Amino acid sequence: MKTPLISAVALAAAIPLLLTGCGADNTSTDEGTGTSTGTNDTSPLQDADTLFGDLQNAGSIPKDFPATKDLRVEVNDDEFGIAWKGDAMTNGCKPGDATPNSTASILLIADGALTDVQQCGDVWQATQADGSHVAWN
Repeated sequence: MKTPLISAVALAAAIPLLLTGCGADNTSTDEGTGTSTGTNDTSPLQDADTLFGDLQNAGSIPKDFPATKDLRVEVNDDEFGIAWKGDAMTNGCKPGDATPNSTASILLIADGALTDVQQCGDVWQATQADGSHVAWN
């Protein structure tokens, strides 16, 4: 006989929490990144395109950056990382030796070595194991 009473009390306590969503804010975004969370009017792809355009307009990446597909962009303060499939940058690039910054590191393929590291002006780029590219400053 105690079971129905306990169930009723638990249900009475749970209903207000369910109705208010337990106080969760489902509209937040990670500011400064190309990845959005929660529900909002823009998709992560639109965010990546916008961030990419902002970086080009600011002169952080070359205006002749190659056409891309599967574009991913992460920005954290003055640091950025870009991952894409398609052609690599070629204009003004020379072999170099650098490792991705912490912002670009989150775009890397797990356990994949980077090859063909190049410096292209103020931007570094490398090729990942799957043939995609990553760039950083």
